[in-house]
Amino acid sequence: MSTTCSVASFKQTSNHSNLTNNTNGFCTNLNQTVAASLSDRPRLTQAPKSMAMLGKAVPFIFSRTVPLEESIKEKFRNLHNATILSDTSVSQGDRSCDRDFLEYCTRGDLSVPIVPMGLTNFNNQCYQNSTLQSLLVTGPLLYFIMEKHKPSECPLANKCEFCSLCGIYRLVKMHCKDNAINSFRTITPSYFRCHLGKFGSFSHDQQEDAQEYLNGVLTSFVKCLDTTTGGNTNALNIIQKMFYGSLLYLYTCTSCRNVTLREEMFCNLPLTIGNYYSLQHILGAQRGVNMIEDYSCPACKRRVTAEHRELVLKAPPILTLHLLRFVGDSKNNSYIRFPLTFDFRPYMASRNGKSLNYQLYAMIIHEGAETAFGHYVACTNRRGVWYEISDAIVTHIDVQQVLAKKPYILFYKLVNPEDTLCFPENTENIKKQVLAAAAKSNSSSPQISNNSFSQKFIFPWRSPSHAPSVINSSNSAAQFPSVTPQPAASKLNPNVSAFFC
Repeated sequence: MSTTCSVASFKQTSNHSNLTNNTNGFCTNLNQTVAASLSDRPRLTQAPKSMAMLGKAVPFIFSRTVPLEESIKEKFRNLHNATILSDTSVSQGDRSCDRDFLEYCTRGDLSVPIVPMGLTNFNNQCYQNSTLQSLLVTGPLLYFIMEKHKPSECPLANKCEFCSLCGIYRLVKMHCKDNAINSFRTITPSYFRCHLGKFGSFSHDQQEDAQEYLNGVLTSFVKCLDTTTGGNTNALNIIQKMFYGSLLYLYTCTSCRNVTLREEMFCNLPLTIGNYYSLQHILGAQRGVNMIEDYSCPACKRRVTAEHRELVLKAPPILTLHLLRFVGDSKNNSYIRFPLTFDFRPYMASRNGKSLNYQLYAMIIHEGAETAFGHYVACTNRRGVWYEISDAIVTHIDVQQVLAKKPYILFYKLVNPEDTLCFPENTENIKKQVLAAAAKSNSSSPQISNNSFSQKFIFPWRSPSHAPSVINSSNSAAQFPSVTPQPAASKLNPNVSAFFC
């Protein structure tokens, strides 16, 4: 070891002639010594040739060989119908934004207060309190608001205008200031109560729907963030990336077999319960086929019966599932089994990707047998501990008590957000595969029309009879009539699994 270091030190000072001569002599003696020590070995009759390079400068030659990654990609490009899913054109600005968003999702739990606080109820506003309690344990949302959105820097707050993001900021500050580790206290969400009309047509003195209020709050988050940041209205902001996914609606004309594809955003996924008693079965039934009447086919120009399918194209990091318990004036109060963690990948349009494991962290329950009466409570998880919060009353509950509830809205968070946010799926390629699979499944050679409309504020409907319609200047809701689902027992199609990617 010392010999090598000496040679290296002489090499670094080779500009001095006397040191260079000493180095050459030393290397010669070293070669002779090594050759003598190896002379008794039958396989080595002389010193290795590499020893002759010791102490000499070796020029570095750049290789002109094509990198292995590019070589492999080039071979796949020459294959018929081959697509490289990782080849996506993402700008540097988008990558920076994704890194920030990944930080919100991975470190969000650190912003959730350890101990919950009760919220005062004024005039039947339990729907508001249960919704706010669920948002107060949504880690990515709190991390973004507390780190990136300060009321002192908010243009809306500085102009004394309403900002729902600042309202959440105030609740968290009150939460951390007035609460103690060993006690449960109560605060009043007066800021949200005074601006109730900002979230929709809600009354101060009557019971309202918690799901409609949640949609109104999320809409307000999006609008306030766009206003305060001057964001591009054509791009998704942080709130939309957290809560919004996208759905694919496929309409197949039973006359000409034309397939029409429509994409819409959703902030919570509506699920028809039907005759099923587990969340996984309900999600599986959503992939089934419904028949709709009076469908206006854009290909044959006829009003016919059409097959309707609904697929999840992209799932958000915060997945909100809305069980449609209210149908008209009646309520489905049946018990639905739901998991604490589950893989959402089997229920998406593309089932050939990485697992999408979600974990339950909050839910809203409606207690009561009728739609016009009842009470909303929230169950939230903080650092592995479950609490039931009924307005100002906070109760610790165990996991078995949680699983015995009859939820109305379920809040799930992505367990490993880095797996999907760092390697996003090629949704355009998935849509092409869905259309190709639809064409292949038809008996004839259909025409495929891809009617994809970008709608920024698309919210789920309360019941299956209020399906969203296309917003288009030339052909409005007539092309996509309301959906009439088939009985639950007939929703599953044995050939459905072969239809999707």
